[in-house]
Amino acid sequence: MKENSVVVYGVSAYGYDVQVIRNGQVDESNSYSSGNNKFDSEDVVSVDSPDCVPIETLRKYAKTTAEEIAAEENILKVTEDGGICYA
Repeated sequence: MKENSVVVYGVSAYGYDVQVIRNGQVDESNSYSSGNNKFDSEDVVSVDSPDCVPIETLRKYAKTTAEEIAAEENILKVTEDGGICYA
């Protein structure tokens, strides 16, 4: 059976998530999450905080991260899905 893989990313004002989906299952070993704090990517701050990264920048970072993971994993498809963001 041919493996069906895709890298999916989701963005919110509080951060972003990137997940590798292989044959309909999340590959946790290749998932990545980031918060919206410009000084600590593992932290989430209020959207009105001066330390908050703008959502447009988070979307750019999410897409870049997804493309990098896809290249590392030899996956051709990258897509944005606003429904997966847990950050």
